[in-house]
Amino acid sequence: MAFFDVKIDATRLNFTLDKLPEALRTRLATTIKELADELLAEVKAGEPRRTGRLQAETQDFVDVQESWVRGRVRVLRSALGASEAAAAGALEYGAPGRRGAFRVKAYRRKLTQVFGRPATSNQSVLVSSYTRKAHIHAVRFLRDPAARMLPRARAALEAAITDAIADVTK
Repeated sequence: MAFFDVKIDATRLNFTLDKLPEALRTRLATTIKELADELLAEVKAGEPRRTGRLQAETQDFVDVQESWVRGRVRVLRSALGASEAAAAGALEYGAPGRRGAFRVKAYRRKLTQVFGRPATSNQSVLVSSYTRKAHIHAVRFLRDPAARMLPRARAALEAAITDAIADVTK
């Protein structure tokens, strides 16, 4: 009967014990926090920077439970809604182009210029709904840094586990 489980895929290493000893949990949490901070810096360095909102919404987390410790870097939903998180997903994974047509709802727009000249009055017009085709190339600002960091993360976690075991067996 195994008291642990290890799952490894292309971008993730998951090590789970039925119950983590306190010393191991603390050491793993410290190591994973350092790795998550490093990953956050790499992700923010690779993020597109047009308005700065994406970088403001990107944060790292370390979750500690009785049987596992997890570190994550995520783009959070803002107080304005889920549209920024959806835009971040489109930047990360890309948008398909002609197959990815979507409907834009009708909206009101303030006129700032008319026939190339500044508008003098505060007029607005109603823009009818229309279909738009997005063609966005994947930037991979989340997945690529994580994939590059995976061998270092494995080595750091193995070292933390080995150190915790060595401390217990002294």
